[in-house]
Amino acid sequence: MSDREKWRWKVRAFFSADIVGSTAIKSDVRGTNGEPTWASTFVEFYEEFPVVVAKGYEKSPTAFHACKNRIRSWKFSGDEILFQVDVTDFRDVIHHVAAFKAGLIEYSTLWSTKNVPLSLEGTAWIADFPITNREVSAHSSGPIDFWPVNRSWLSVNEVLVAEAAGAFGRPGLDAAGCCALL
Repeated sequence: MSDREKWRWKVRAFFSADIVGSTAIKSDVRGTNGEPTWASTFVEFYEEFPVVVAKGYEKSPTAFHACKNRIRSWKFSGDEILFQVDVTDFRDVIHHVAAFKAGLIEYSTLWSTKNVPLSLEGTAWIADFPITNREVSAHSSGPIDFWPVNRSWLSVNEVLVAEAAGAFGRPGLDAAGCCALL
């Protein structure tokens, strides 16, 4: 990422789809071929839910504005999928939320019809970059690149640690303070 790109102001929307009831279902370890019964449900969720969300844009209201960007999966963490999208027009946010919510409802309904004792809980938030929040580029072959070079603004509590490149530092990403349950 060039220095100019690092300092370009942008707003990102983030979405989280978290499986409700996953701990209980994972305690059932019976299965065939050494694979627990819940494993295939989780694999299907990771593979299918992003596709269902993408189809949710077709159900989004387009009477006033056509949304060009689409949310995309960013990170898989345990029983949760995180999504993100750059918000280039404030009118797009309603489309992103509507598509994501449609995906949550459709996938929870699918599990219900299959008698799978799970549902989804969704959360959404926005954050601005690079003034309030910072991108953190984590590389496995070297030190973490916090920018700008002056790192005095960082503390342990102000950095989200991620397994993959593209993590973000807060305070605007404090999930407890800025999320909306969908």
